[in-house]
Amino acid sequence: MASIFLMLSGSVMADVSDRNAELIQTAAKGSLAGVNAALDDGAEINAKGINNSGATALMWASDNGNSSIVKLLLENGAEVNARNTASGVTALWTASQYGYVEIAKILLEKGADVNIRATIDNVEYTALPLIEVLRIDCNDRSGDCMPDYCF
Repeated sequence: MASIFLMLSGSVMADVSDRNAELIQTAAKGSLAGVNAALDDGAEINAKGINNSGATALMWASDNGNSSIVKLLLENGAEVNARNTASGVTALWTASQYGYVEIAKILLEKGADVNIRATIDNVEYTALPLIEVLRIDCNDRSGDCMPDYCF
């Protein structure tokens, strides 16, 4: 299945500073070492590519199912509810779309909002129906149940 970001943008390349581009590209490629190197080099954790959909490294890592990179980015201050500029898609939306339950749980634990709306093909979506399909049970986490998306 093609990536949502690739379908909307046609490219992983980001026209931002070299360090930020490195962060976005290595997150998209699933390189934990590359993401660490880009962060060590001073890349902006929430940088968005401007020649693509405006996706952040967290969105790319989530889109590609890489929980290690998702955790690393969140630990370093990535904005969990950042939205891409093309459609408003979030990391939670893509994780849910592709059935990445572990990543969806990580993002929810960090405060991801299931009600943020994304517009794809002129139709608005939230992650909530996808979360419901995945039957994510927040009671199996260490925190309290959040009734908006718990079963």
